[in-house]
Amino acid sequence: MKREIVVKHFDSLIRRVLYLTVFLPLLFIPFLLSDVFSLPKVTMLRFEVVLVLAIWTLKIAIEKRLSITRIAIHPSITFFLLILVTSTVLSINPTMSFFGNYKRYEGLTTWLAYFIILTATVNFVEREKVARYLKFSLFVAMPISAYAMLQFFGWDFLQFSSNTDLTRSFSTLGNPVFLGAYLVLIIPVSLGLFLMETTNKSYLYAIAFVILFFTLISTCTRAAWLGAISGIATFLVLSNWKFHKKKKVFLLIFITSLLFLSIFFLQINQRLPRVYSRIKSAFELSSGSVSKRFDLWQTAVSLTKKRPLFGWGIENFRDSAWPYRPDNPFGEAPISTRPHNQLLYLGASVGVTGLIAFLWLIYTMLARAMNGVRETENQRGQILSTAIVAAVVGYLVQEQFSFSLVEVTPLFWLFIGLAVILGDKNTKLFQYSFKKYQNFFVVIAAFAMAGLLIAIFFSARFFLADYHYRQYLDGRPALVELNTAVDLNPYENLYRNELGTYLYKLGTIGNRQHYMLSSISTFKSGLQVNSSDKIITVNLAKVYTRLAYKDSSYLEPAIYTYKQVLRIDPHYLKAYRAIAIMLLSNYKAKLALPYLKTWLTMQPKKPEPLFYMATAFDYLGEDRLAAKYYQKVVLTRSSFSPRASERLKVLE
Repeated sequence: MKREIVVKHFDSLIRRVLYLTVFLPLLFIPFLLSDVFSLPKVTMLRFEVVLVLAIWTLKIAIEKRLSITRIAIHPSITFFLLILVTSTVLSINPTMSFFGNYKRYEGLTTWLAYFIILTATVNFVEREKVARYLKFSLFVAMPISAYAMLQFFGWDFLQFSSNTDLTRSFSTLGNPVFLGAYLVLIIPVSLGLFLMETTNKSYLYAIAFVILFFTLISTCTRAAWLGAISGIATFLVLSNWKFHKKKKVFLLIFITSLLFLSIFFLQINQRLPRVYSRIKSAFELSSGSVSKRFDLWQTAVSLTKKRPLFGWGIENFRDSAWPYRPDNPFGEAPISTRPHNQLLYLGASVGVTGLIAFLWLIYTMLARAMNGVRETENQRGQILSTAIVAAVVGYLVQEQFSFSLVEVTPLFWLFIGLAVILGDKNTKLFQYSFKKYQNFFVVIAAFAMAGLLIAIFFSARFFLADYHYRQYLDGRPALVELNTAVDLNPYENLYRNELGTYLYKLGTIGNRQHYMLSSISTFKSGLQVNSSDKIITVNLAKVYTRLAYKDSSYLEPAIYTYKQVLRIDPHYLKAYRAIAIMLLSNYKAKLALPYLKTWLTMQPKKPEPLFYMATAFDYLGEDRLAAKYYQKVVLTRSSFSPRASERLKVLE
């Protein structure tokens, strides 16, 4: 009897911990971290998952058996997780795929956290408790929306960097796109709670919907607008109106009136032109952000074709995309970490097999959830199921013009779990007893707890590393803070790159070579973490080049490193230029010619490549070709023209 009471307390405790998933979007820590918004959320997510697993392990130990709903171990989930693990092992950068990018953090550890939340939700949350989670999610959304509206009116009480776009609300999520994605999940919930409530409290949910609606507009995020429209439309289509005929007309009139009211509201606040320009830009297919998205989608398709089975590894889109990008053939502009389409991103990251597994998983969960939408006896359950399915559909739609977010996606998987609970009347359990193998279970539990402690240890270190990086940005002693950040989180190349760059700058002051050598060591250690890191490779090449001016022994390392840059990005113009000039400076004209030709192909009318091409032929004794290119340089009337003119006179 006591054992059963303890087990029930464990179940209740896990349900309470899952409320942290709803609370995550509200969490941010200003002034303390460099990553104010995302890192606190992913750290909290990791601690939540560790806590859930720890409690669950203790529960299994007391019961001496594992009980889990069969939907939580459905083949679609198992298959997708297997693909994720395989893709991480075969990734071009397994470390990045495991931990994730800075300010993204959607590596394998985060994906595992998503599925632990899904599994814990369907296993421990009771049907009667689903409404509580939805109400709490709406409650949490109110302060988030209130802060967003303060930003909309220019009353932000926090100071952000000068490059932050303050014309679009971002609230506690740090990005208007992230805030928009969050609201896409919450808006259908407010409609569902409005229809479910039979007392005058329903109009409180209507007011909440109005606040969420205006907050969504203030984000000026087109993907979120489209997602919200899809979610609301799904809710209206799937709702069983015979349960609530009186509210049907009211709801339709209410939403229509709200649209006109929002236009008036934006007009008096002089924000209508901004919203109009965002809508108009969505139809400008040949320029702007829409054109860039098309280029990113094309890049993602090319990457998928190149490695169709298991992809390039999650979180490696930017490092793998350089050779395949059509938007900037010279590789000068930065590239996004995501192609702004979640399905294409998964295709490039985990291959076609992973994409199929993900679609199978989503179909399985939605098919189970639709049982609740088709409910004919339980009015309350039908409304809630419809609201959650609408939220999920809206979120999936906006993801095809955006991407998965560690700030919001945990809530998405929680909602999927809640929808499955409402649609799964006859819950089937898988049970496995450990009574005969208690020693074996003790070993497994010990390893599990050790793994959880390691996860907490690393999460704390990563958090502290970003704290020290923020201290550096705030003007504290650079070498101390950056070295501490690198020591605490040796897997994040942002800190190494900043440290290496700072050491390089110190080395250029008074030609202090020991700082230069320290910079080289720092950049090399960064390449051990990620050999495809273009930024660090370019910076390492620059250090070698600087040293080569006074010591020719660094010439070969400089050329070799620039060749490594071209391995990462074959379209990087500056690498061709640097190699060609360094080879010519050592009179290796024949070796320089291939790089000069590529450089000239990229910039056929620029005087600099024309001049160096002429110089190469001049060194090789090809007077006719040298004169031809010198003449072209003279016609450009540039700073190279006088030198070209002098050489022409000599050749004539």
